[in-house]
Amino acid sequence: MTPVPPRQFARHVALHEAGHAVAYWDHGLSFRYVTMRPRQPGVVALVKPYPRVNDTPAKLIACMEIAAAGRIAQFHCFSSAPRDDAALLAQFAQAAAMKPPASYWDPDIRQFVGAGKALDEHQCGPTGPDGWLRIWRGAEEKITGGLWPAVEAVGSKLMVSTRSLTYGEVAEIAAAATSSPVH
Repeated sequence: MTPVPPRQFARHVALHEAGHAVAYWDHGLSFRYVTMRPRQPGVVALVKPYPRVNDTPAKLIACMEIAAAGRIAQFHCFSSAPRDDAALLAQFAQAAAMKPPASYWDPDIRQFVGAGKALDEHQCGPTGPDGWLRIWRGAEEKITGGLWPAVEAVGSKLMVSTRSLTYGEVAEIAAAATSSPVH
């Protein structure tokens, strides 16, 4: 495996976190900050959300889309082809069984599947891995479509910023990039 050059790695991380941040903005859900310079050892970057209760199907689907958005953004940047369904379903199955291989640990997929399981308990909307896949593909369409200019703009700002970006700053950047009103 070829090591990722530092600049390319930084872009990869910035777009991943920007995907999450823009998805929060798109759903009108605020967060504390997004950063590529977290204080926790071993953490490369993060979006720090406010605590919230995901107790309705709409909130659970929003949670799933936000969780998927980071991975979707990073794959879109480095590959024009979407991830194939079989690979995604296999990751969902691993996370659902809570038995990831030692070399695999993806908190975004785990959060996505956890919200999917909770959605299944509501017995409404898309359920099970096939339903979750439809939610993933819907998020993918949004992130790589109309929201992509916002993801790129927020990602670019994260790469040059020496501090965290607040929800308000992300909202302004995203709104300007997509010609949308600030949420």
